[in-house]
Amino acid sequence: MLVARDPLDRASRTEVQSPCTLGHLDGDAANLGSVLGEKEAAHDLAEGRAGRAREHDRDARESRWRRPGEAHVPDPAASRVLPSRTVACNTAFVRTVQAVAVLLALLGGVARAAEPAGSRSVVDMMYGDLRWAGRTVLADAKAIVTAPLRIGEVRHASAKTWLTAAAWIVGIGASIALDDPLRDLTRRIDDDAAATMQTAASTVSYVSVGALYLAGLARDEERWRHAALTGVESLAVVPPLVRLTKLTFGRQRPDANQGPTAWFEDGTSFVSDAATPPFAAAEVVSEALDYKWWATIPAYASAIAVGLGRMGQDRHWASDIVGSAALGVGTTQVFTAMHASRDAQASRLALGPFAGPARALGLQVTLRF
Repeated sequence: MLVARDPLDRASRTEVQSPCTLGHLDGDAANLGSVLGEKEAAHDLAEGRAGRAREHDRDARESRWRRPGEAHVPDPAASRVLPSRTVACNTAFVRTVQAVAVLLALLGGVARAAEPAGSRSVVDMMYGDLRWAGRTVLADAKAIVTAPLRIGEVRHASAKTWLTAAAWIVGIGASIALDDPLRDLTRRIDDDAAATMQTAASTVSYVSVGALYLAGLARDEERWRHAALTGVESLAVVPPLVRLTKLTFGRQRPDANQGPTAWFEDGTSFVSDAATPPFAAAEVVSEALDYKWWATIPAYASAIAVGLGRMGQDRHWASDIVGSAALGVGTTQVFTAMHASRDAQASRLALGPFAGPARALGLQVTLRF
């Protein structure tokens, strides 16, 4: 290529360089296109060979299981692509979930439409129960703390209360006389069977209180729910009472082999910390359901089974179980009577807004005698 050395001769330089440069670029482009074309063709050829090789391998595998003379029938499923099937499965799953959600929403709407107009929601009932329990626990704590100051009120107890207390004392005394023969009888129970019976019966007793509350929610029965909450309070108070009773009487356990008359000897047999709560729960369920036989018998049978389990393990005398029944039932009855009396007093006193003539507003107090 000839290039003029004169810097002012730019036109001649351009005329000389331009044709050469353009021609050079056109040649490079042509060479690049031919190279790309050859590579693309080689790639297509390789893919074709790979595809034919895969088909050959599949045919070879299928021919192993083909009967002699049987024609080859292509499998439509072999041409499916896994990602498409996965997407289809995912789509079907999502649509199924959406259909179930819509069905549940429709059922919920029907259920809400079928509710009585005056029924309350579960949240409202539980909130009201929580407030009632808070007020009740505070009032009960105050009554227990100030009980020594009102010891003189004991003489005003009803005849029924005195007779009930006397019956429990007589029952405990009579069972002490039968402690030895009853121990021999219950020791025939296998230890593992006795432990299993105790565990199962205790579970039934505790679950019955929760079931009573759930039934009260389902039927909007406030009395049942308050009774179950009273049972929870009784179950919380019973353990310290049991501990105090054990420390007071100090009776030796049967497996100490000191006889049923070993009282005030630093023992922990009277009363049973395992049997007392089930008796408290049994009284809760029985009282809430008006002592119907189908509720009272199973409730007290579970509590008695717990006591038999403890006796079968030679950990308690029969009189210990009777004392546990007296303590558990008595605790529940005391709380039930306190709550009923307080609720009755609250029902006699009612507060409400008052609207009088001439737009007069005020607070109305109603007291029922």
